[in-house]
Amino acid sequence: MIRAVALVRIIRAVALVRIIRAVALAGVVICAAMPARAEWLAVYDAYVAGANAVRLTARFKVNPATYQVSVQARTLGLLDVFVGSRQDTRVDGIFHGPLPRPRQFHAEGMWKGERRHTLIDYHDGHPSIRSLLPVEQARDPVPPAIRHNALDRLSPLAQLAQHVARTGGCDTNATTYDGRRLEETRARTGGWEELPPTNVSSFAGRALRCDIELRQTAGFTQSEDRAHAGRLRHAQVWIAQPGPGAPMLPIRIALDIGWLGRAMVYLAEFRATAP
Repeated sequence: MIRAVALVRIIRAVALVRIIRAVALAGVVICAAMPARAEWLAVYDAYVAGANAVRLTARFKVNPATYQVSVQARTLGLLDVFVGSRQDTRVDGIFHGPLPRPRQFHAEGMWKGERRHTLIDYHDGHPSIRSLLPVEQARDPVPPAIRHNALDRLSPLAQLAQHVARTGGCDTNATTYDGRRLEETRARTGGWEELPPTNVSSFAGRALRCDIELRQTAGFTQSEDRAHAGRLRHAQVWIAQPGPGAPMLPIRIALDIGWLGRAMVYLAEFRATAP
């Protein structure tokens, strides 16, 4: 049986996207290649130790001035029986030049029977917490000065995909804040690769590999080993167009999750939806 701690890492990585949890937002910034109004749906499956552990369903809308993304994440199989997690995440934002700027981030869900809720508003680049459950007394607060201009967890891949479309490379940096932790994300170009067909993904073909480094820099719990919590973590993201007329999106994601090795996230389904 996969340990619950591994699932925590997966959900933080792909369900909030921390990938990098809302991978679908990566496409909304490619406005030049999209209609004035577009709505898209993308479904991702995360696998750990060969088992399909998490499904992510993302819907996003974009026009030249604003974007809106919602992501539903849920555990599957035995993990759902023994751990059981659901999370609905949404971000509304505007474009500031080529970059996304969140206006409000909202997450609602259950983890092992406990309600979790986050509501963050953004004003002039400053994230203001409106609601954060459960309340954690034994966590160091993140000072306002260092969380200024931090993005929500849905937006770093948006920035990355926009950069890929504009420059052909992955070289970007981002700071994220989820109401508890501050993280630094660094992406570098890994090169174009040919992804072979697989029965767990709807995509096969040429994709750009981006090598990602993530490190927590603030918001540690008082009981955890800070050296371990603040260690450098690695991920890889392959970005491509999943179909004609589609935006650039993450096609595949590989995440280091400790003793279990890697979690693999695959694009399972992608389509335009009616506006």
